[in-house]
Amino acid sequence: MAPERMNPSSKKFDAITELMALLREAGLAPRVQKPRTALPAQFDLLYGISVAALALDALSKPERNREGARIINATLLKFGQFIAARPQLVSEYLAWRERQSAAPQLDLQCWPLLPRGFLTDAVPDGVIAYLVAGGEIAREDKNVRFFPERRGRLTDLLKAILTADMFCQERSALSVLADNMPTLTSLGVQ
Repeated sequence: MAPERMNPSSKKFDAITELMALLREAGLAPRVQKPRTALPAQFDLLYGISVAALALDALSKPERNREGARIINATLLKFGQFIAARPQLVSEYLAWRERQSAAPQLDLQCWPLLPRGFLTDAVPDGVIAYLVAGGEIAREDKNVRFFPERRGRLTDLLKAILTADMFCQERSALSVLADNMPTLTSLGVQ
């Protein structure tokens, strides 16, 4: 190969072409698929697990009957995950909540302000099912239990996120939501 082709600083250098040439020299037959649109971050499993850990930490309450356990309604957790992954919806949620509490008789007028879509979003459900299958959390009827004192992978991830000060927008959205938590009735699911 010509030296300018192997030099990444050369203007003629093409990393994909070089990689394919190296793979062919090794006797491999690389295939390149046409570029496609990348999925939004909400569809990344690690991101979903991180948001779920943050939502569990911010929104769950200590369970009275079980020492060290925290509990949250699964629908409220799903709403928290939905809002945390879309922090730009916090202002719409707060406007909806304010209009709803100020004039409940105008429910039809303020309903469009509720950030909708969380009920049909399958990603939070899939993340919770994954965490349940892995033994990180427990699902019982309509509630999800989180055991932060068990020192599992979920609590280690949560600690790493907080130590590195990651997901600031998501944490901020969850903080606002924790201070202004909806009820199941207000969300129209009870």
